[in-house]
Amino acid sequence: SRCRPLRPARLERGALDRCLASQLCSRVASGKIPAVRKKSIGGNAKSSRSELAKTPAWNEFLALALLLLLGVVPRVAFVTAFPTRPTSDFQSLVGFGLWMRDHSIVAGGFYWQVLNPGLPLILSLILRLFPAAPETAARLSTALATGLLPLFPFLLWRGAQPRWVRLLAGGALALWPGQIAFSGVVAQDNWVLIPAVALGALAVRSLTGREQHPIAAGLLYAFGVAVRQEMLVALLPLLLAAALGPRQGKPWRRALLPCALACGIPLLLLALQRQAATGRFALTSDHGGVALLGAYIPGATANGWADPGPYVAAVEPSLLEDLPRLRRQAVRLAWREVLARPAFQAARIAAFTLHYLVSGEGSNLVWSLSPDVIPPSAQPRALATARLASPMLHFEMALLLALFLASLPLTIRDPAIWVLVVAILLKAGIHAVTVSQGRYFLAVTALQILVIALGAQAASRASPRTVAVALACGGAVRSEEHTSELQSHHD
Repeated sequence: SRCRPLRPARLERGALDRCLASQLCSRVASGKIPAVRKKSIGGNAKSSRSELAKTPAWNEFLALALLLLLGVVPRVAFVTAFPTRPTSDFQSLVGFGLWMRDHSIVAGGFYWQVLNPGLPLILSLILRLFPAAPETAARLSTALATGLLPLFPFLLWRGAQPRWVRLLAGGALALWPGQIAFSGVVAQDNWVLIPAVALGALAVRSLTGREQHPIAAGLLYAFGVAVRQEMLVALLPLLLAAALGPRQGKPWRRALLPCALACGIPLLLLALQRQAATGRFALTSDHGGVALLGAYIPGATANGWADPGPYVAAVEPSLLEDLPRLRRQAVRLAWREVLARPAFQAARIAAFTLHYLVSGEGSNLVWSLSPDVIPPSAQPRALATARLASPMLHFEMALLLALFLASLPLTIRDPAIWVLVVAILLKAGIHAVTVSQGRYFLAVTALQILVIALGAQAASRASPRTVAVALACGGAVRSEEHTSELQSHHD
């Protein structure tokens, strides 16, 4: 329809706008003026939502059920075939859970000096339901809990990422060989994967979809800190991203209060629980200084840590008579070792960090398949499985690291990627300068898998030449790290 040309002076403003719009639409429809689509800033999220609208609900349900089966069945089958007995710190966790079950959640004891109460509190509730076989109940519940990991990116990225990206992230977590082989060990490092992966996926959703999830983010953060105390620092960037969203999104000040309450109240209760049990109002145990000293004393390079008792007896024996004073002075002794041999300590930190980034999962087999933790009837099968799995896990970690490094140049402008990268660096860096063991790097690998899934999406939109260059760069950096690792161990 066309409007008769009238003088603008005789038209009201609204009538003139409608007339011009009508003429413009008719010209676009006739092809005289090409239609120009407005570029969407949140194109990823909008395209994913439109894709979701076209996806039948039963398809989503089938994909969810498939991921659940892939996550739970291999882990339950593994821990059934190899019923690992808890030992060392893992035995203490089960004992702490029994202590809370049989006494109270604020009963004092030795456990409070070396452990966080989050996992023992969960175990105490599970052991109330299944009191007959505590070790079996703790082992199966750990396997089942880690089997839920693939659900978090699939569900939390719904409407924010394409379905194939959600399936890729969930499938990689479900079929993660290193975690399956460790899933029967009642370790804090297994249980902390739940808040780490969930909070990482939630941070990606918030930044991609311009959303804010302050309450969920705060609760997940408090859960992670309750299980492992270094998560107070490592999960902080994920908390801020998930709770506040991007700078261009909703006003972030409105989310501060609910986020502070959601994480602050559980953490306050956690500190009050420790105070009621020990008289010390704190979120962390008081053995950190002694643990740090054990990583820096002479002889610690054999296994990454050594009992600092003989060292203290040699340099300051009076400290052994006053354990609280020893805990306060342990950091000073560790710093003295750093100043005495700075080059050696730097080389040790670099060597152990690089080693566990590519071989950490293989070193975890000592906790799940060694003869010390497996019943005699299953020991031959366990030894054969360990010999077969060790080189495969080394290759798997090297491949994941190369893909992670290749994903970075493809997603360099994505803020969600860099939030995950900062969390990875914080988690790895904390253990690099304190105590390094392979199981501490499980959360690092889990977050790397999320980055790889997002990198695959970026690769699907990039040119083949760009993808090839990114893969070559990732492989080259990985090869250089492997060479540095071998040289450091040789030195």
